[in-house]
Amino acid sequence: MRSRRWYLLGLAVVPLSLGLLTQGADAVIQHAEIHFDDPGRVVTLTIPTPPCRPDRNSVACTWELLVNEPFVPGQPVVGAVFGTSGVLHVSYPPFCGVIQADAFVGPPPRREVGYQHQINTCTCPSNPQIGLTSLVTRSPSGGTPGPDELALFLGLVVVAGALGRRRMT
Repeated sequence: MRSRRWYLLGLAVVPLSLGLLTQGADAVIQHAEIHFDDPGRVVTLTIPTPPCRPDRNSVACTWELLVNEPFVPGQPVVGAVFGTSGVLHVSYPPFCGVIQADAFVGPPPRREVGYQHQINTCTCPSNPQIGLTSLVTRSPSGGTPGPDELALFLGLVVVAGALGRRRMT
């Protein structure tokens, strides 16, 4: 009779303890998450709990969310933010192309996760048929065009001539 009680108690306690162990393991295994929100034009990094991985033998970790444009010459940095917990945010301007978000953790700094994401949040003309007159503007001074404006105008004339030739043949 007594062994049956211990057996029933074991059946009740073992699943409960396994559930608690699994729940604790999820908190340790959780990884940093990067999310791109195109309508809000923001990249977020959710820092895991705990913020330091157990294999790093560190008590205090600092996270960095670094966002840049990898395919633009010079790879300009859109923004960078540091934190130790919670969610980090970096806003990005209207842009059409690829942005890259990387999460670094340290010390010493080490890349934990990173993603590239295609965005199309730039303002583009609604009419794909742009005429030559819509691209030529008056000189800001109102007088004689400067060398840059003249070069642009001549380039547009050459392009317009080439397009006109293609349509005629």
